[in-house]
Amino acid sequence: MDDFQLNIPTKVFFGKDALDHLGEICSSKKVLLVYGGSSLKNNGTYSLIVESLKNNNNKIIDFGGHKLPSYQEIEKGIDICKKEEVDVVIGAGGCTCMDMAKIIAFGVKNRGLWSYLLQEKDPTGKQTLPIIEIPTYPSGGSEVDYAAECDDFVNSKHGSLYGIYPTYALINPEFSYSLNKELTAYSGIVGFIQTAAQYFGNPSISKEMVKVVLKSALTNLEIAYNHPQDYEARAALMWVSSLSTIGILGCGLRDPYGYEIYSLEGVFEEIGLQYREALTMYFPRFLTLMSRHYSHDIASFYVDIFNIDPSLEVKEIISLGEKAFIDYCQKYNIKMYVEDFNLEDKLQVQDIIYEKASSDRYLLSSLISCFRDFEKYK
Repeated sequence: MDDFQLNIPTKVFFGKDALDHLGEICSSKKVLLVYGGSSLKNNGTYSLIVESLKNNNNKIIDFGGHKLPSYQEIEKGIDICKKEEVDVVIGAGGCTCMDMAKIIAFGVKNRGLWSYLLQEKDPTGKQTLPIIEIPTYPSGGSEVDYAAECDDFVNSKHGSLYGIYPTYALINPEFSYSLNKELTAYSGIVGFIQTAAQYFGNPSISKEMVKVVLKSALTNLEIAYNHPQDYEARAALMWVSSLSTIGILGCGLRDPYGYEIYSLEGVFEEIGLQYREALTMYFPRFLTLMSRHYSHDIASFYVDIFNIDPSLEVKEIISLGEKAFIDYCQKYNIKMYVEDFNLEDKLQVQDIIYEKASSDRYLLSSLISCFRDFEKYK
């Protein structure tokens, strides 16, 4: 186990009464409420949040309608906070809104935001407005982690803010009851993959913890998928999402090669897939790519989690494991091939993939294996 430091400054309120704690943490404050599209209102969560805030004498500035983490919208949020002298920023919904809340809260207190978003400056320890996150879609883990992403769609730039944790996370599993089957499936599988990244290269006790969380994710996804209002299953998936990014499972991680998937899956985001779609589709192909260097570690993963026969040859275990994961996702109607998505420009897909793979024939083979008829792309 390698040396490590662990600091988890976010205070988590988890359970059916999580929202009740708003009063004690931001009573009589002016609040910027950042949320997404219509789902938060349609499932009743918006009304519950607003009612709780009003009951505690908070003045609410509504900042909704965000489906993508737009830098231009973040700038608007920062301007509103400064003009209205906002005290607290709340992000409610999925990672888009929770990430935006972090960046807005940081941007209010710090000039030169793009220098931080491009990692030219370290934001760690800098002042921010207090941040409260209320997740309704367990997936990325933004409610407890130190990362936030955004895109400048005008200038085609991507920014990442690393080092800013939420002040509080209010996690009520009931807020995920209204997720449809597709989003429920993705919520469990993305949490599974983000957790799995900490299995690989981990020789420590943390690896055993990761295995328990992964098996719990698979078990409870099946329950939540078939019984959407099963509280225990929804609670488990919510906590898997948080555990996948909170940091504790990766303590002592010696060779964090599993995290490389986050740079490689981005190729498929560039061709129009969402993060959850790209990450899920590419994950088993990524493991096969990495097995060139870490074959025994990856074979152990498939034996431990997908019950592949350990007596087989390592190469066969990995091949069967890749198929097992793809079959598992397709059981939940998750798309696992590029052709299954409605992408407008097929030629652009090929161009981007070949550009990213450059002269690395192994990476190219890995990327095009996400096509059902990949032979024609070789």
